[in-house]
Amino acid sequence: MFIPGNILKGIKSVLKYGNNLIVCSRQGGITVYDENAPVRLTDISPDYACIINDHLLFQQENDSDVYYLCLDDTSKPARIIEGRFYLYLYQADNKLRYLPSEEYLYEFDEHFHATGSAEIKRAPQGVWRGNQYQLYPHVSCFSLKDGTLVWQLENDDELVQRIFLRDKYFAIKNDLVILLAPFKDNANYLTALDPATGTIVWQYRDYISEMNFIDGNIVVCYYTRKPDLEGRLLIIDSKTGDVLTDLDLTAEFTAVSSRIGDYYILAGQGAYVYIAATYNKSVHMLNIETGKIEWSHKVDTTADWLTGITVTDDNLFITDQLEMLHIFKRS
Repeated sequence: MFIPGNILKGIKSVLKYGNNLIVCSRQGGITVYDENAPVRLTDISPDYACIINDHLLFQQENDSDVYYLCLDDTSKPARIIEGRFYLYLYQADNKLRYLPSEEYLYEFDEHFHATGSAEIKRAPQGVWRGNQYQLYPHVSCFSLKDGTLVWQLENDDELVQRIFLRDKYFAIKNDLVILLAPFKDNANYLTALDPATGTIVWQYRDYISEMNFIDGNIVVCYYTRKPDLEGRLLIIDSKTGDVLTDLDLTAEFTAVSSRIGDYYILAGQGAYVYIAATYNKSVHMLNIETGKIEWSHKVDTTADWLTGITVTDDNLFITDQLEMLHIFKRS
């Protein structure tokens, strides 16, 4: 269980690295929480930050310098990547090395020196082994070396009928391109494509409103809109499309008064999934082996909604719409 610990204000972003949390604040620079005591990494307060190949990259605003700091050796000062780029990260857990400007996508070596670039017409939705993937109006794969089209799939009833350009509908996991797109009957297809050929590897169709990933290779889908169900948790193997866990949480969420139709943010650790109910402004610890909620807490905030949740061995971190970071300590 958890007890309230501390509240930090002016939080711009929260990143997880191993079992540590890296907090970027509006005026207080960047701090890493190593489960024992906070350690200040830099006094620079970034507007954007991400982790690539065990390095923290951050930028104060668009078109300003991009800094990088090795997280395995924080004794070394932050250094600047040569050139000016717009900081953005594709598929953080795949540890790719790409930073785009408005017109070009740059590839960097392990020393963050630019090794090549490819012109792009729009920001790609994902990068995998030298290829970039775009989602509208077709599902397309392009070579980063010369920008040539590798393959393209038309949107049809077998694949998708409408694709959204939003991160929660697209991912690259376990060497598969995974899409989530709605159909006209309000059901969804969860589709995995072979990234080299575009062929369908597996599909799963259900009332899925969004997808999350926990432990890398597991797709976690939580939704509240299926008829006769107020809450349900699906855990799907992203390699095969097999359903590993299917929990009806109607009774559990009715008991803790979580609002029907709420938007949920998920984090996972071991046998537990941690759920932040955005508009209900509450957090819940769900045992996925028993299907029971073992702990719930109403977040004390004047914000209109919660924006994020991260869990480590000893702490639970919740962010809200007013850029507050709520820290709960394991009791």
